[in-house]
Amino acid sequence: MKLASDATNTDKLATGVLFDYNKNTGIYRCPGDNRLSAVSGLSFRIRSYSMNCYMNGEDVGKSHDSLAGYFVNRKIGDIKRPQPTDAFVFVEEHENTIDDGHFGFSPGLDHWYNIPGLWHRGANFSFADGHAGFRRWLDASTLSLTGLASPIPDSAFPFHREVRYVESIVATK
Repeated sequence: MKLASDATNTDKLATGVLFDYNKNTGIYRCPGDNRLSAVSGLSFRIRSYSMNCYMNGEDVGKSHDSLAGYFVNRKIGDIKRPQPTDAFVFVEEHENTIDDGHFGFSPGLDHWYNIPGLWHRGANFSFADGHAGFRRWLDASTLSLTGLASPIPDSAFPFHREVRYVESIVATK
C-alpha cells in the first residue's frame, strides 16, 4: 500500500486478478490484524496477506542482491524445490511493511525485505498444494521487529532460524 488511503480502499482488491475467484473482501485480512501501523497510522487494513515474490512476481535475490540461481515460478508445474507441499504462496505480513502485495525476500541472506506478521507471535502461511500452516516465531530478534528502513545486515544475527525457515519454503531453485 503506497498511500495510507490504499489500506482501507476495497477498490484496490476488486481490481486485483484474484478477486474474480472470491469476491469476499474479508478473506484478504486476518481478524487478528489490529495493530497500529507506525507507517500509515492505521489500525485497520483491508489486507493482511502478501504473495511470495517468487510466485509469479519478482526475483528479489537478483534485483536487490545480484544473486544468481533462483527463478520465479510462473505456474504450479514450475515449483520443484521445494515441492508444492512445502512452497509458500501467501503469508501474513507485518503492518509496517505491507505495501505492494509481494512479500519480498532474498534467499541465502540473513535479512528481511518485508517482515512476516507478528500479531500471533508467528504467522500463517498458505502453500502451493492448497494447505495452510502456522509458524510460531522463536527468535527474540524476529518478535522485536517493528519495521525496516533498509534490510538488516547479516552481522545483526548470524544464525536466524526464522529467516532460514522462510528461505526453505520460498521455492526458487
